[in-house]
Amino acid sequence: MLMKPFSKAPGGTYAIILAAGRSRRMGGEPKLLLPFGGSTVLGCVLDAVAASPVDRAFVVLGAWREKIEPVVRPYPFSLVLNPDFDRGMLSSVQAGLRALPPGEGAVFIVPGDHPRITPGVFARLLQVRNESRAGLVVPVFGERGGHPLLVDLLFRAEIDHLDPDVGLRGLLALHPERVCRVPIAEEGILLDLDTPGDYRKAGGRRPVD
Repeated sequence: MLMKPFSKAPGGTYAIILAAGRSRRMGGEPKLLLPFGGSTVLGCVLDAVAASPVDRAFVVLGAWREKIEPVVRPYPFSLVLNPDFDRGMLSSVQAGLRALPPGEGAVFIVPGDHPRITPGVFARLLQVRNESRAGLVVPVFGERGGHPLLVDLLFRAEIDHLDPDVGLRGLLALHPERVCRVPIAEEGILLDLDTPGDYRKAGGRRPVD
């Protein structure tokens, strides 16, 4: 069951989990279903979101939908189909945002291939957002920004018109005064799995090439 927010911030707190990509660089199979940490890559992400302080989560599907959907079904999450998934990650963010209820709030953008993100990261980012009222909250390990990104829903319409080649980085560049970078002592916020080498280095249970 999803936990309720611990804050008095206006509006809801949501998560959009991005699970629509083709996994082209992972050798022809859906990377999100690879074994990881006693679960799968995506399963680790779903578990972290389920234990985080969000009201409702949405999983965006596209390629490999028939294989990924059964993994998501046991969770109390809503499914969103992105028919334009081949246009890139931003198209999935946009599809997820269109599925959210209207009104105020904030949304975590959560790549499905970041299996080491922990529930505590979500809680910390939300706490900072609620204390600072920052519109864009970015976790940082060392000097590198990672995921999940926490976005105020005031940016909903603007995201719908971003350049797909730039993506959410363009939003951060357009509003530097609204960005709050939060040091996080967890390198897992940087870990994504694009290639078989990434998977092995991260501790995946088996080689995939």
